[in-house]
Amino acid sequence: MYNLLHRILEREERRTRNNFKYYALFTETHRHIIYLALN
Repeated sequence: MYNLLHRILEREERRTRNNFKYYALFTETHRHIIYLALN
């Protein structure tokens, strides 16, 4: 029972980390676009 719960939590954490990575990449790209537009 504990192992199952642990595995589910691990998977959720990994998914969240991946989403965050994509989000960070997205904001970085956005920042570059804004920077280029201003200059």
